[in-house]
Amino acid sequence: MQTPCVLLSADRSGAGKTTIATGLMAALTEMGMEVQGFKAGLDYIDPTYHEYVTGRPSRNLDGYVMTQKDIKTIYANATKNADIAVIEGVRGLYEGLDIDSDTGSTYQIAKTLNTPIIMIIDARSITKTAAAILKGIQDFKKPDIQAAILNKVGSQKHQEKLEKAIHRHTDIQVIGAIPRTSEMEIPYRHLGLIPASEMNHQQIKKKTQGLRETIKQTIDLQKLTEIARPPKKTPPTKTTPRKPDVTIGVALDKAFTFYYQDNLELLKQHGAEIKTFKPTQDTLPKVDGLYIGGGYPEIHAKQLQDNQKLRQQIKEESQKGMPIYGECGGLLYLLDQIKYQDKTYSMTGALNGTAIVGENRVVGYTELQATKNNPILKKGQKIKAHEFHHSHITNLQNPQYTIKLHRGTGIKNQKDGLTKNNTIGTYQHIHQQPYPQTTKNLLNKCREYKNQK
Repeated sequence: MQTPCVLLSADRSGAGKTTIATGLMAALTEMGMEVQGFKAGLDYIDPTYHEYVTGRPSRNLDGYVMTQKDIKTIYANATKNADIAVIEGVRGLYEGLDIDSDTGSTYQIAKTLNTPIIMIIDARSITKTAAAILKGIQDFKKPDIQAAILNKVGSQKHQEKLEKAIHRHTDIQVIGAIPRTSEMEIPYRHLGLIPASEMNHQQIKKKTQGLRETIKQTIDLQKLTEIARPPKKTPPTKTTPRKPDVTIGVALDKAFTFYYQDNLELLKQHGAEIKTFKPTQDTLPKVDGLYIGGGYPEIHAKQLQDNQKLRQQIKEESQKGMPIYGECGGLLYLLDQIKYQDKTYSMTGALNGTAIVGENRVVGYTELQATKNNPILKKGQKIKAHEFHHSHITNLQNPQYTIKLHRGTGIKNQKDGLTKNNTIGTYQHIHQQPYPQTTKNLLNKCREYKNQK
């Protein structure tokens, strides 16, 4: 039997999904359960909290970039040896690609996996309206809402009024009521919550312990585990990994933390040995290619600039033709400079341009096509991705773009994939599970480079 699951959703962002999901996973783990976390949508940050409290990498499930089969396969593979899975939703239950379809919504994930839903209601300053919100969501498309958790409750009297209203006007049971407390808050900045990986050990330990204890005291965990049920059955995939024959360096430190676990596993599956390195302090390991993911290079720009030796090594390897793939924050690091808060910092210069950070918020799903061969795509290949950043690029010198966007913003005029030598930088965040050819393309380029050295 597949691992039983619950999905936590809400009527909007900011209702408390991440804090409650994290505290819930921590409480279930403390009970001795193997808990597998998931995040609906393509967010990188929330899963870092899931992983910290469960000890298992959290996975993303997204109905825009993934097929139903992809979603079911990722779930089946990730939940091997797990006792329960918890899926944290994104935004409101029905928000997705557009108002005319369910694509990209939490509701789509719930339908695909046939998962029971627990609604989180931000109860601040409302009573009977909480019942109206739940009834409206329930009547809209008849989702399988099994319970509600009330968040930011003001008092015992407030809780009693809320529960009475919900009981009278809906058939949804209330399995928890969480008071307004600083224990249920996580620090926030421009791209979302501060990643768990950026907090020191004492900070993250104290914060997650507070979440866990609050959840234990306020939510009926026995009822929650009874609500959980297995999704539609899909057996885990059986794959035989290719014997490692190429080495790829993955930038991984406080400046670069945005990686999908499935992407890293695909690299290994298709023959890569991964060597991680810290761009804020390390020199370049002996590798045949580089993968520099997203993150916050602007926050750590001074340390990145101070590591002059690594910056020079990356530029030299780029000039020699080493395959280098930079994604969003990785793109910024590959440029000449980053300007942030009125200061300018030198980066690698593997690609020409200056990133101005703090302006032009861009977020949304994208659809792209390669206009020329590049390290990750062959000419004509189409994929779906997403972009999320607060920057734009100036001082572009004879830019060579190899990607055209049919949906989205890109670097400039719906052009992306800034390419030079065998280096590509892009604002596009690509979940490669639906598009394994991107992984294969990159590793084949690495093999070519290795053989010509």
